[in-house]
Amino acid sequence: MVTLILFVLAISQAWAAPAPQQSSAVSSYSSGDAYPTPSVLGPETSNAATSLAASSAPTHTLVPNQQAPAKEGLFLDFSETEYPQAIRGENGGFNFSDFSRDYDRLNSDLFARPGTDAGSVPNSKWPMGLSSARSGSGGGNPGWARQQNTNEMPIAQAMAGVDMRLAPNAHRELHWHSANEWAYVFNGSARIAVVNEEGQTYVDDVEAGDLWFFPAGVPHSIQASPAGVEFLLVFSQGDFSEDATDLVSELFLRNPKEVLAKNFQTDISDFDDIPQGELYIFNAGMVPENRSYTYHLSRQEAMQVPGGSVKVVDPTVFPMARNFSAALITIEPGAMREIHWHLSSDEWNFFLSGRARLTSFSARREWDIRLPGGGCRVYPRRE
Repeated sequence: MVTLILFVLAISQAWAAPAPQQSSAVSSYSSGDAYPTPSVLGPETSNAATSLAASSAPTHTLVPNQQAPAKEGLFLDFSETEYPQAIRGENGGFNFSDFSRDYDRLNSDLFARPGTDAGSVPNSKWPMGLSSARSGSGGGNPGWARQQNTNEMPIAQAMAGVDMRLAPNAHRELHWHSANEWAYVFNGSARIAVVNEEGQTYVDDVEAGDLWFFPAGVPHSIQASPAGVEFLLVFSQGDFSEDATDLVSELFLRNPKEVLAKNFQTDISDFDDIPQGELYIFNAGMVPENRSYTYHLSRQEAMQVPGGSVKVVDPTVFPMARNFSAALITIEPGAMREIHWHLSSDEWNFFLSGRARLTSFSARREWDIRLPGGGCRVYPRRE
C-alpha cells in the first residue's frame, strides 16, 4: 500500500478538479468523502492532535560528538543510527517524521549541519544511483550507462560524468563527440581503438586502474574482454549527454544509400543489411575456442631432436587452419632434415636465417641449390 499527498498548482482560480469517477468495484470497498467539508476547517483549539503526535514520536539516541558545540563541526556518524536527529549542540531539533532516514544517514552534515554554515550554496553533489541507467541494444544484457550532467547538477557547467558497464565481449560502438573524454577503469579490462584526424590508428588493452584520454572529435570504440569492464568517463562539457554522441551506425543510417555507394565506390546493394537503428552498446558474440583465428606458436615448447628442434602445428591443435599445417624447424650446423616427400600435400619453405643446401629429386633428375635467409622454396607433391 502507498499513501501520498498530492498538490496541484491551478493555472487560474477558476480551475477545479473534476469529480472523481468511481467504478462499482472501487465504490464497493470505499467509504468516507474524498472532498473536504466545512467541518474540518481550522482553527483547531484542541490539543488532541498534538498529544497524538507526541505519543507516537520515535525514541532517539544521539551519536558521539552530536552534543559538542555546533561551531566545532565535528564529524557525526549516522550510519548505524536507527533514527538520526537534526541536532548539533544547541542547534536544530528532534526529528519525528522519519521520512528520509536513509538519506539522513548518508548526509549527516546536511541534516545536522555545522554551526559555521550560513546561507545557501548550489547543490554540488549527485549520487549516480539516482541516475537512470540506459541499456544497450539488441538484447542479451550487453551493458548500461548512467550519467550526471547539468540536468542533474546545474552547477556542474564545465564537466559531466558517465558510469558505463560493458558485459563480457560487448562493444561500445565506434563514435565521437565534441567534448574531451577522460576515463578511469573500475574493474575488468577492455580494448580501445582510435582513428585520429590523420587517419592513423591506435589500439591498446586497458585494465582496472588504467586511464585513457580521447580528444574531442576523435572516433573511438571500446570492446570488453571476456571478463567484462566498468569504467568512469569524465567529459569537458557540463551538458554532455550519452544520448547525443555521433555513432557510426547513424552515419550510415542517415545518409542515402546512393551517397554511401559513391563515397565508398561500391554498389548500392552493399548497404542493404546495415543496422536499422543505432547500436550504442551491443553484444557481438565471442568466437568459440575451436574457431580461434590465432595460434601462439611462440609459446609452444620445441621438440628437441638429434641435429636441431621442431615445432609442429596442424588442425588437431589449430582447428581453424583446416587442410593446413606448419612446422618451425631449426637445423644445427652440419645436420640434415631427413629425405622425405609428400603424396597429398605441397610444401612451401621460407628461410628465416642462416644458409642451407636444398635438394629435390624425381625419377628424371636431381636439383641442388643453396639459399640464404629470406629465400623461399616450394616442393610440389609427388603422386
